[in-house]
Amino acid sequence: QLSDQLSALQEQFNDLMQKVDAIYRATHDRKILHGSAGSSLTPNPPGSSTLIEHKPSFDCSAAYDDAFILVRQGEYQKAIDSFTIFIEKCKSHELVENALYWTGEAYYSLEQYDQAIAEFNKLISTYKSSLNTSRALYKLGRSHQELGRKSKAKEFYQRLVDEFGGTLEAEQANERLKELK
Repeated sequence: QLSDQLSALQEQFNDLMQKVDAIYRATHDRKILHGSAGSSLTPNPPGSSTLIEHKPSFDCSAAYDDAFILVRQGEYQKAIDSFTIFIEKCKSHELVENALYWTGEAYYSLEQYDQAIAEFNKLISTYKSSLNTSRALYKLGRSHQELGRKSKAKEFYQRLVDEFGGTLEAEQANERLKELK
């Protein structure tokens, strides 16, 4: 029981650290962009009195942070929609792999396990060395377990134990494997 509580606390701690990191990035990025944020009005060439409105480009960091906050607030469908837009508009952004993970988490929270599986699989196949791989493998196992696919769940749990032994997720997967015997 203490082990389960410790695992839960570790997971909460990891989530909080990601949130702190996201808030720091949002604050830092917004300070840098402050002078160019919003629309600006620039005069036309000399001799013209009309003003041209320049719309700002899509702010990928702010979009990610806003979507992440929606996850933390439990607004899972809104978070999915926001992460989907972020991934579409910011294909090469460094946080796309995190967005895939959190999209999967949001689907999982909505008990839409097949969609969660699709997102976690996309993350693992696209970002083979992602820091989120062990967490995604665990959630793949959980999603399959929730759908009653015990053998598939065992497969992901075992892969997690084999490839990421010693991690919190591997320990949790080991416990799940014992339950599924």
